[in-house]
Amino acid sequence: MAVGLASSLLVSVANATVITFTDRASFETALTSFSTDDYTDITAGLLTSMDRSDYTIASPSMYGCVNNPTSCGLPPPAGDGIGLFHYLGADTFTFDTAINGFGFDFGQTVNTFTTKPIIDGVTSLELQGFFGIIYDEAKTTFVLNQNREYLITDNLTYGVTAVSEPSTLAIFALGLICLASRRFKKQS
Repeated sequence: MAVGLASSLLVSVANATVITFTDRASFETALTSFSTDDYTDITAGLLTSMDRSDYTIASPSMYGCVNNPTSCGLPPPAGDGIGLFHYLGADTFTFDTAINGFGFDFGQTVNTFTTKPIIDGVTSLELQGFFGIIYDEAKTTFVLNQNREYLITDNLTYGVTAVSEPSTLAIFALGLICLASRRFKKQS
């Protein structure tokens, strides 16, 4: 549990409190309810928009990768060979109902690049794995960008938490971090 807690980070973005996650299990545990879209039914090829069951994606340029390591590179570590290849540019995810948790598995499509995903201005510290954020307030739009070209995503996970006040989320996160550090000190 300490590892999952240590992979979270409290950030303040434009008057909103955000907790970032690099561990899928911790992210999903923090959500009251969630759904995961594994993209298994996406169309291969160039796309500028996609209508999914709970949301839509508008993109300047993304590519549906369906078991195509030649064009798409390696899938994310937790991927299944089917994912979305994002070129440089902002992809807007618009949900039918407001959510406050948004995350995905991601990887590098070109090994020599150091692409990091950016969700609503918050940049992942990792080059592959899982990246998710939970806001203190629900919203319908999330923007995915990246610091360089060529990012592949899979297993988009989104949902809600029961937390309704910004201060409650911040206090809860700080409490978890304190507990994790206390446990770490006892083990040392």
